[in-house]
Amino acid sequence: MPPPPRLASLNIFAIRDNITDVFKEDYDSHPIVLDEEQIGTLYVRPSNPGPPEWLREFFGPTVDVDSLPLLLNSTSAAVLLVTLATNRFAVAFGHGRYMLNPTAIEPRFGLRTALNGVDVGQIRSVDRKTLDAVSMYTREQASRESSFNTFDMNVQRDLLRSITGRLLDENLGLTVTGKDAFLIRSRVTLHTLLPKLEDWHHLSQQDTYRERFPWVDNIAEISDKATRNRLDDLLVDMLREDNTERIWLAPPEIMSWDNVDGFKFRTPKAEVVPELDLRSYFEDKHRPQTEVTVTHLRRDKVFARSNKNDADVDRWRVYQCIHADIDVGSDRFILDEGQWYRIDPDYAAELAAFRASLPRTAIGLPDYDDDDEANYNDRAAEHAQLRLMDKDLVRGIETDGRSRIEVCDLLHTEGAFIHVKRYSGSSTLSHLFSQGAVAADNMRFNPEFQERVAQKYPDIILSNGRFSAREHEIAYAIIARPGKDDVQLPFFSLVNLRLFTNILRRAGYSKVTLTIIRNRRA
Repeated sequence: MPPPPRLASLNIFAIRDNITDVFKEDYDSHPIVLDEEQIGTLYVRPSNPGPPEWLREFFGPTVDVDSLPLLLNSTSAAVLLVTLATNRFAVAFGHGRYMLNPTAIEPRFGLRTALNGVDVGQIRSVDRKTLDAVSMYTREQASRESSFNTFDMNVQRDLLRSITGRLLDENLGLTVTGKDAFLIRSRVTLHTLLPKLEDWHHLSQQDTYRERFPWVDNIAEISDKATRNRLDDLLVDMLREDNTERIWLAPPEIMSWDNVDGFKFRTPKAEVVPELDLRSYFEDKHRPQTEVTVTHLRRDKVFARSNKNDADVDRWRVYQCIHADIDVGSDRFILDEGQWYRIDPDYAAELAAFRASLPRTAIGLPDYDDDDEANYNDRAAEHAQLRLMDKDLVRGIETDGRSRIEVCDLLHTEGAFIHVKRYSGSSTLSHLFSQGAVAADNMRFNPEFQERVAQKYPDIILSNGRFSAREHEIAYAIIARPGKDDVQLPFFSLVNLRLFTNILRRAGYSKVTLTIIRNRRA
């Protein structure tokens, strides 16, 4: 009995329908024929052996490299293009994936296939993107196959980008990694490739992953360039038509408003405006809104101006500052910090309903009519029942007790911890919700932290000598844009609002409120 075939690693891409330009350029093609039948076409990029760059760059200035032994680098690249019925697949060898036109690749094909076939109890690694004040890309790799629950993935705000694990059906292969491509280790040869591709294609068409990973389609990062381009074109059309109810500008990073005088779109003598908005952008650039292009949005800059000196605090591309919420048929797309996402409509509705369910605080907070948050908090603290806690930092339990945490901005005499933030995009608001939850967590579980805070206001913090979370309100207060009395929360802020509210409730804080502070500034 002949031995079984050796394990082979194949990197497989699905080619999108109606794509003619599969490759970036023309390559040598060679029909692959078995038993007088062509099973596919092999496209090859010629190898060009040459000396490694490090040889001449590091040794070249000092040593006669020609006198050294001959050293050559060479990269191989090939793609086997196979058609099964109406479906096309590209099997990449070496650096073959870089031969493919990115717009030809079916996005998330590999991830969907892997999720349908992987054993959830034997996962080796997970790649994820955490949607927080600063988005983080993380790869967790276990020393051996482990349950998916072993990995520190928060399904409320983490995007699953790739997964590696053992397949349930060993006839399909041994292990799989899924992202856009489907990387599989299987006992496959050229003679058995077509039936194996049939099996893998059938696996990709299933939707069992929705039962095992029901959250995975809630948010999907758009990696397909063609789709991103279509969404960019739609964004521009809406801007030209002044259909901007769900399009706005906001800084893409957390801002220290005490040091920001305003924004401008030209330098050095452009007018500084107090808030980012589309009208100011078009006026400052002296560009008719009807003539804006994607190139303009990606090229033009926003400058945050310091109020302490004549200098720029920060700068970004206008495109990075655009927040857009666009419906295309039954699909919903979000542009946030320069990245497009597809959002499941039911998930979006679920988050909107959650926000609507949060009550406003009963505490009488004044309208905003100040130069910055600090001045607002100072003025609000003149109220007999409010105590100023802004910038009153207390050592917490983070990083071995070395970090210092802001308890809140305002403390109400009946025990409400009030966190105040000017509206400034998803990064700032996500930071607000996280900041409130971290402080509340320390109050609930860190006796030393409680003691330090209680030393200042014992009658407010403690009840019968102890801290009781259920007796304290966590109040989030967002200052609206100038002249507004409401805020449309960015989608990812809604994600984090629900996440941190649930964390607070599990910690025993039964009352979490969300209040929009009217902004009287013009």
